[in-house]
Parts: sequence; C-alpha cells; structure tokens
Amino acid sequence: MIDTRDQEGFACASGGHLYIHIPLCRSRCRYCDFPSHTSLDQAAYVAALLREADHLPDQAWSTLYIGGGSPSALDPVHLDHLLAGLGQRLRLSPAYEWTCEANPADIDEAMLHLLRTHGINRLSLGVQSLDDGLLTLLGRRHNAARARTAITLARAIMPRLNVDLMLALPGQEAASVAQDVDMLADQGIDHLSAYALIIEDGTPLADDVAQGRVVIPDDEASGQSLEAAWTAIERHWPAYETSSFAHAHDRCRHNLACWRLHDYHALGAAAVSTVAGQRHSRPSDPSTYIAALAGSGPPQWPVEIIDPATRLREAWMLGLRLRRGVHREHLTSLGDNHQRIEQHLAPLVDSGLVMTDGPWIALAPPGRLLQDAITRALMP
Repeated sequence: MIDTRDQEGFACASGGHLYIHIPLCRSRCRYCDFPSHTSLDQAAYVAALLREADHLPDQAWSTLYIGGGSPSALDPVHLDHLLAGLGQRLRLSPAYEWTCEANPADIDEAMLHLLRTHGINRLSLGVQSLDDGLLTLLGRRHNAARARTAITLARAIMPRLNVDLMLALPGQEAASVAQDVDMLADQGIDHLSAYALIIEDGTPLADDVAQGRVVIPDDEASGQSLEAAWTAIERHWPAYETSSFAHAHDRCRHNLACWRLHDYHALGAAAVSTVAGQRHSRPSDPSTYIAALAGSGPPQWPVEIIDPATRLREAWMLGLRLRRGVHREHLTSLGDNHQRIEQHLAPLVDSGLVMTDGPWIALAPPGRLLQDAITRALMP
C-alpha cells in the first residue's frame, strides 16, 4: 500500500467524508461567483438536505464539512434543526473532524454554543482581511473590529479555529499583511487559509477592474506580494498545501482526503460527490434541488464516469498542491509510467522548480508561483 502520509507523518483518519452545501449568504461579496443566493426557503432546503442524508451509506464518518455560501447565515432555528437531524442520522468516527464555515458578522456566543452543542469541533471564519478599506472593496459585511471580536469568541469556545485571508488585493501592503498574520498568531488560531484574489467574470469587482475604477496588481507585483505573505505566514505555521498553513495535528483532514483523491459524499444544491469512480452533480438551483428530493426514493443525479486519464490528471494537479507532493507509485498505479515521468521531471528538477524526496515529487519554493505551468508540463 502506498504511504500517503504527509511530511510530518499525519494521515487522514479512516472513515467516510461528507460535504454539505448551504447556498445562502446575507449579501453577495463583490468578488464572488460561488453558487449562493441571498434568499432561500430555509425550512424546505433543510428538509431536503435531511431527506438526502437518509440515503447516505451506513458507515462511520471521519470528516464532515459544512460550507457555502455561509452556513452561519441560516436562521438559528433552521441551523439547529439541520445539525440535530444530521446528528440523528450520522454515525461519527471516534476522532471525527466536523468543520463549519462562518461569516464573522454572524458570530456571537449563542451561535458558537449552538455549533458546539451539536458536535462541530472546527470553525472556519471568512475574515479575508483586517483592513476596513479592503473589506469594503471586497463587499464584506463585517469590519476589522467585528472580525477581531469573532476570532476572540471563537477561540474561547471552538476546539479548532481556521481563518481565511485574501492576498494580492488592490492596494494591499506587505507590511499590513504581516501585521494581520502576527495578530492572528497572537490570537492562537490553529490554521490559516490564504488565497490570492481571482477576478471572476461577471462579478461587480470584475466590472470595476474593466472600467478602471480598481487597479489590480500585475503578475510581477502579485508574485512579490504572495511571496512576502507566505514568508510572514510561515514564521508561524508551516505550509502543507498551496493555500493552507498549519502544524500537523491541526491540518484540515477533510480537505486532505479530497486532495488525496479519497472518495467523498455530498449533500445539497451545487454539491458534487465522488464515489467509486463516479462523480455525481446536484443541480445548482436550490428550488430544483428541493423538488428532486420530494419523493421517498433515492435521488437520481447526473453521473460522470471518471475515466483513467482524468483520474491521473487530477492526481497530478491535486498532489502538486500539497507540500509533500505526489507519490510516483500512486501515479503509475493510475496509468502513468516511470520513463515518461522522469523525462518531464528532469529539467524541472535541474532548474530548481521541482524537488524529489525518494518516491515523492513536489514543488520547490521557487516553483510555487509557477504551479499551474509546472503541473501542465508534468501531466500526460
């Protein structure tokens, strides 16, 4: 069996993995093109989620992840009903991880105690920035003071706390990012996710850029900003994935399972599950999703058969996101061959962009900014 442990020996615990999508936000951020809505029949949607959960396999669940949208935008009554219903239906592994995403504007002690009462043991806060000007630019509902309050409350109540930050923002200074990172470290957060801003077509921010109202950093400036941010972050938490930083025992086991191509189930509108070589995609429209769950039988979702070539490309793409990298035997088990790998690998190793450690292939630090190009060069 291939050892898929990361560099510090942390392994994904055995058991199933489940993602639950809440396509609800109280307002749309100016950069966001995710499948979410500002209005939703919450009672009907929660009922549909629980009906779909009735058809999940009877197994122990190692990781659960409630994402969105913003799950914390659910009315507490409906959130309580959802979590209680999941708790009645799902059998958790002894050392389970259950993550819930939240907006700092929604966080108070009552919300946090509701989550803990139902067994959620990891909170992921979408802070994005601690600069009020940048938060306004992004269209976030909270300000920096509200984010700090939410972090303090969450740190006191939740066993594990992740914070999301956004990097390479227009007008963002490296010193400001370093200051934010140091403050988060002082608050004792366990995990930091740091994502570079992507301008998505059709969003209000994309319109501002197109009209010249917002100027985004060019590639060189963006790269310098990312490198400076990574340096600041890695003074406190080691990187274990392109955008994820934590010590071994605090890493997101759910995401690690997905990056390692483990099977995962899903519930909810726009949610996608990958099980036994098949990808099942649910409709993105919540009303269509709710209607599909109206019957008593198991729902029928469109199915994509994951062919071997696709699976191999995904192994390269996701594996190279991880600091540990991708395992040669894993690649060859999926149909790649050693000769082809070594032929494409050698010049990248010689140039210092890729490094090897026994059977592992990983990006070297200078290669992180060129991840997409390197991945394309290595994939068959």
